[in-house]
Amino acid sequence: MAGETLENLALLDGHCLHGMEVSIKRVLILECDGKPHTEIAALERVSESTVAYWLRTASQAATRT
Repeated sequence: MAGETLENLALLDGHCLHGMEVSIKRVLILECDGKPHTEIAALERVSESTVAYWLRTASQAATRT
């Protein structure tokens, strides 16, 4: 399952996430890996609201393309 998720993320990266900031991609990968927002925030040393904002940014970038 995790391998398939990473393959799908690689396809998205090549298609529509190529210009996205690395920190936002990292948060997206962690969420795809099933990490809760609290854990992602701790790993990235940002607030949970920043994590939510970055995920919304990633979602909007994916739907624009």
